[in-house]
Amino acid sequence: MRKWEYKVLKEGLGLKGFSPDKVEEELNLWGEEGWELVAIERQQSSLLAVLKRPVGGTPRRREPKDHWF
Repeated sequence: MRKWEYKVLKEGLGLKGFSPDKVEEELNLWGEEGWELVAIERQQSSLLAVLKRPVGGTPRRREPKDHWF
């Protein structure tokens, strides 16, 4: 049976909104670490993203951030 680990990212959008390019860039970095985006939701003034990857998946090549942009 496959086991998964999950990462939840939340970032405030600020007064001027968010940059889709920055979100895409950060998600691509997480993807290089083996994380797959499974859900994303806008909540009032923030974005909430849920990512998953198999336990024991891709080794870490960078120090991941728990926030975006």
